[in-house]
Amino acid sequence: MIDVVAAGVLAACAVATVWWARRRLIESVHRDFTLPLVEAASIVDRIYGGETIRVSDIGAQSVRNLARRVNQYMTASIENSQLSQAKLLSVEAAFDRIHAVLRTLVDGVIVVNSRREVVLANQAAKDIVGASGAFEGRALADVIRGSLLELVSESLQRIEAGGNGRMFAAVEYAERILDIEVSRVRTPGDSQSCGTLIVLHDVTKSHEIARLKDEFLSSVSHELRTPLTNIIAYTEIVCQMTEQSPESREFLDIIQEESKRLHRLVDNVLEYSRLEAGDVEWEFEDVCVADVLRSSVSVFAERAATRGIHIECTIDSDAQSRVDRSRLASVFANVLDNAIKFADPDSSIVVDMVTAAGVITIGIDDAGPGVPEDQREAIFERLTQLGDTLVDKPPGTGMGLSICAATLRQLGGSIRCESSALGGARFVIELPALVPAPSA
Repeated sequence: MIDVVAAGVLAACAVATVWWARRRLIESVHRDFTLPLVEAASIVDRIYGGETIRVSDIGAQSVRNLARRVNQYMTASIENSQLSQAKLLSVEAAFDRIHAVLRTLVDGVIVVNSRREVVLANQAAKDIVGASGAFEGRALADVIRGSLLELVSESLQRIEAGGNGRMFAAVEYAERILDIEVSRVRTPGDSQSCGTLIVLHDVTKSHEIARLKDEFLSSVSHELRTPLTNIIAYTEIVCQMTEQSPESREFLDIIQEESKRLHRLVDNVLEYSRLEAGDVEWEFEDVCVADVLRSSVSVFAERAATRGIHIECTIDSDAQSRVDRSRLASVFANVLDNAIKFADPDSSIVVDMVTAAGVITIGIDDAGPGVPEDQREAIFERLTQLGDTLVDKPPGTGMGLSICAATLRQLGGSIRCESSALGGARFVIELPALVPAPSA
C-alpha cells in the first residue's frame, strides 16, 4: 500500500516538474525570441514608414545578432538616404540653373529624343518658330514645319546613320532669317547619345542691317565712279601736257595709281553688290574647266616669273561644268593673283585639278605665310585683308576673295582655305561636274 502511495507521489512530482519546466521554457522562448522578434518587426515597419529608431539589443544571442544587423542596416540606410537627398538637391539646383540659362538665351534651343519627340525647349525657340502650347512630349513635326523641318530632318537622318550634324545659314522661316545648327548630344562619361540639339539663331536684324549697308555702299560707289574717272583722266592729261620736275612727276604718278586702285575698289564693291542682289546677267554654258584653268595659269605664269615664282599645273581630266566661262576665269584670276602676291620669291605655286564623285576640285597652293585658322572664313568677307595695314599689306582692295565666293555660290560651287603642304595657303575650289549621258 505504501508503495502505491509513493509511486503516486512520485508521479505527481514528475508531472509538476514537467509542467514547471514547460512553463519556464515557454517563458524563456517568449522573452528571448517572441518579444524581441515582434519588437523588431514593429520597428522595421516604423523604419519603413520613415522613422529613425533602433531595435533593442535584447533576447537570445541569435536575436541580438539580428538586432545589431538591423541597426547597422538602418544606420547605413540613413546615411545613404542623406547622401541621395544631397545629390537630389544638387541635381535639382543644377537643373534650375540650366533652365534659368535657357530662359535667358536669345537663341532657340530644342532637344529631341531618338523618336523625334521634343524633350526640352526654351521660350526663345517657341517665339522663333511661332508654335503655341507646350513643346515637351510633342512630335518635332508638330512643332516646326516647311523648309526648317526638311533641313532638320536631313540632319537627323545623317546623325542616325552615324554621321555628324550640320549647320545651315540664312534659312527663311516664318518671316525670319535663321542660322541653324543640329548636333548630337552626348554624355560626358561614356559618350552615349542622349538626344539631338537644335539651335535656332535669329539673324533677321543682322541681315537687314547688311542689306542696308549693301545699298549704302552701292549708292556711294556709284557716286564715286564719275569723279574718280575724271581724276584719272585729268591726271593723265596733266602728265602729257606739261613738263614736271622729278618730284612733281612722282606725285602725279602716286595720284594716278591711287586713283586707279580706288577705282578698282569701287568697281569691285559694285560687282559684289550686284552678285549678292542677283542683278548679274549670266551666260551659262557647258565649259571644259581644265581649258579655263590652263588659260588662266598661262596668263599669270609670266607675271609670276618676274618674282622668280614657278607655277606647276597638274590636271587629271577634261571634265565639264555648266558655268559662266568669263566669271569662272575671273575666279581663277583672283585666286592666282593672291597666290602670287603672298608667295615667297623664288618659290613655287602648285595648281591641281581632280574629278571624283561628280565634283571637280581645283587646288591652288602657295609657299607664302599662310592664313591663320581663325581667319580662314573671314578672308571671304568683303573688304577683308590679312597683314598689317601700314607695313606688310600687299596691294589690293580686299574684295577679290569675297567676289570669288559670291560668284561660285551662283555657279553651284564653293571655295575654302586650308593649310598647304608647301607651308602657305591652299585654296580649294569645287564645282559640280556634268555627268556624261549614257551611250546608246
